[in-house]
Amino acid sequence: MRNIIILGGNGYVGRELTAQWLAHDPRAEFWIVCRSGKNCINNPRVHVIEANARDVKTVESMLPNDTQFAAIIDLVGDQTNMARNVQAAKSTLALAKRHAIPRIGYIAGCAGNARYRRTKRSIVKHLRDYDPNVVIINPSIIYGKDRNDALVRLVPLFRRLSLVCPCMAPLTVDDVASELLRGLTPLGK
Repeated sequence: MRNIIILGGNGYVGRELTAQWLAHDPRAEFWIVCRSGKNCINNPRVHVIEANARDVKTVESMLPNDTQFAAIIDLVGDQTNMARNVQAAKSTLALAKRHAIPRIGYIAGCAGNARYRRTKRSIVKHLRDYDPNVVIINPSIIYGKDRNDALVRLVPLFRRLSLVCPCMAPLTVDDVASELLRGLTPLGK
């Protein structure tokens, strides 16, 4: 069994990543940490931990004892509350260290306000200082099925911007999840 922890796993990217990973690896079991405690994927291999990803002690107390984890992914992204992003990353590192988790995944982001981008870059630096092989996805806008908000209307603009600045290319949620999965699954299949 491969146990995977996903902080913010009930969000847009987390649901897609979990669905793809379930299809890819029949031995994968997921521990989704989310504030709502709502299980968005009905599967016996998906376990929801109702906790704030920033509260590492609570998360730790709700993880199964004597379990080896293969990966931890931080999908927390809040453009308005930088402390939420920083604390989730600190939780990710603390859990990775305490449980000797060999693979870390993280969604950064190259679009958004300057403070958000600075915060995400700083987090990436700290994650890479701990593990140079951390899997970082750095999208501008993530779009696709089940997303119909104001940002989706900016996808054509970001496509044009990406002609000049390739890092601004919008990515589908499928592509983001696939890229994370490819980066995190050299787990000794």
